This record gives sequence, C-alpha cells and structure tokens, in this order.
Amino acid sequence: MWISHPDCVNVVQQSWNVKVVGCPMYVISEKLKILKNNLKIWNKNVFGNIHETVKLSRIKVDEIQALLDSNGPSDALLDQEKLAQVNLENALHMEELFWHEKSKVKWHCEGDRNTAYFHKMAKFKQATSQISSIRNGDISLIEPDEVKAHIVNHFTTLFNAPDPDRDNGLVNEVIPSLITDRVNSMLTRLPTSEEIKNALFSLNKDSAPGPDGFGAIFFQTFWSIIKLDVINAVMQFFTSGWIMPNFNSNTLVLIPKTDNADSVNDYRPIAIANFKFKLISKIIADRLASIMPAITSIQQRGFIKGRSIKDCICLTSEAINVMQNRSFGEF
Repeated sequence: MWISHPDCVNVVQQSWNVKVVGCPMYVISEKLKILKNNLKIWNKNVFGNIHETVKLSRIKVDEIQALLDSNGPSDALLDQEKLAQVNLENALHMEELFWHEKSKVKWHCEGDRNTAYFHKMAKFKQATSQISSIRNGDISLIEPDEVKAHIVNHFTTLFNAPDPDRDNGLVNEVIPSLITDRVNSMLTRLPTSEEIKNALFSLNKDSAPGPDGFGAIFFQTFWSIIKLDVINAVMQFFTSGWIMPNFNSNTLVLIPKTDNADSVNDYRPIAIANFKFKLISKIIADRLASIMPAITSIQQRGFIKGRSIKDCICLTSEAINVMQNRSFGEF
C-alpha cells in the first residue's frame, strides 16, 4: 500500500543516504531501523489515514458534481471533477491494498473492487487468530498475562531442553563421504552479485516479514537503492562465517493443529525469520538443491526435486499386491 504512493521512494532514499559506521551486517540493520522510524512519521504526517482519505475524496467528488448539476458544465468544473475522480480512484485502490494485506488472502481479481471481501476476511482472521484461553492440565487460563506466561514457559522449556545425543563418530565410520573437493568448492565459494540478486527475487514478495518488519516486497521494490548494503552483508557472512547477534531473530507464530485447539500442545510453532537472514539461507539452499540428487539415496523419494513421495506409495501398493497374489497361488 505504501509503495503505491509516489513519495515513498523518497523516504527510502533519504533514509538510506544516512551514513552508518560499522560492519556490513550492522550497517544494514541500523539503516532499516532508521527507515522504520522515518516511515512511521511519514505514514502519520504524509500518507495519513487511508480510510479518512477515501471519505474526503468521495465528499470532494460529490461537491463538484453538485456544482455541475446546479451551474451546468464548464471546462474548469469538468477538469476539477476529472482530477477528483482520479484522486478517489487512487484512494480506493490503496484502501483495497490495505485490506488485501490485512486479510492475507491471495485470491484477487484485477479490475474488480474486492475491498468488502478483504475487509470481512481480515476481521474474521483477527477474531479467530486470537488465543483468548488455554488449558493447563485441568485449569483453564483466561487472563492474557497467564496465557502468555504459560505459552512462553512451554516453548522456553522445549527449546532449551538438553540434547541427550552425543556424537560417537559412528556416522563418519559408516557413511561414506560423498562431497568431492570440486563440489565443496562450489558450496563454499563467495556468491556473486547476480547470485544474490537472483536468490532475492526468487523469494515470495508477499511472504510475512520477520521481527524487523521488512519483507521481500521491500527488498525487491527498492533493490536499486539498497543493493550495495545487502550484497556487502551477505558477503560478510560467506567471508567470515559469522552472524551478528539478532540478525537471525525470528517471530514465533502458533498455528492450531485442530479447529478446537485448547492446549499449547494443540499448536504447531513456525518461525518467521528476518528477510536479510532468509536471503543467506536461500543462497545456501539453492546450492544444496543442485547436489541433493547425487548425495541422497535413490530410495529417498520425498523432498528431492524430480522425485515424488507418491512413488513410495505406489511401490508399496504393488509389493502388497504381489505378496497377496503369491499367497493365494500357494494356497
């Protein structure tokens, strides 16, 4: 919604021109913080309340059309009406984008005004996504602070649990090394600017942003402005193998496993990472994907490009049929 405003790019450009001293990861993190504060001010003072803008734009159109009805058409009034209609259409378009983003619904038909539909879906999602109560054993927690504390304690205990497994060296003795020096060089080489750009633009622009609030659509839209700092931050990781603290922070979101989820075990946690860290992961994943078929057993049919887990089902079904026919023959 913001990027549809012509002044948004100026806010990004001015914020990004601020000089920040530090390592590349620190520089991009600080510039995003500066931009975030500037966008908040710009949203309040320039962009304004989009719903109020739509209301005022409609009033303006009605006023001009009333003058046309009472005074008759003139070149000046017709020009004013045309401009007012354009402003109203732009305001309606931004309002639709607002509710489209709020509703998290991908369906959208160009040319149709789906604002009411997106508005209803956003309200529905907001009402159904809230965890108003949670069951702790036989006790039902309904106070927000109690619900929050119970969930945080549960996942803190879960993620901080000690790992009982210890490496005894058996894996290295039993499993042969499948990575050659040539493949290892490919996996560990420094990424090119083009590789970083391709990985960035291959990610879903509508994916949810991480804790810093900047998703793929920001990086893709303003790539020409921010690309140097993004490339330097990625290169720093591949050069040093070091990640700045909080650079890979995640937002933990709970997804209900069932319609009537009432305990913390009925929710599945997913992590929403910062896009600047997700970009590094994407580069590594793309490199691994190219060699996975060669280093993974042919019996592993799932989650490998060009293979289908359904093949296992078909093979098992055929094996059962063969065994059944053999048993009937012997009988």
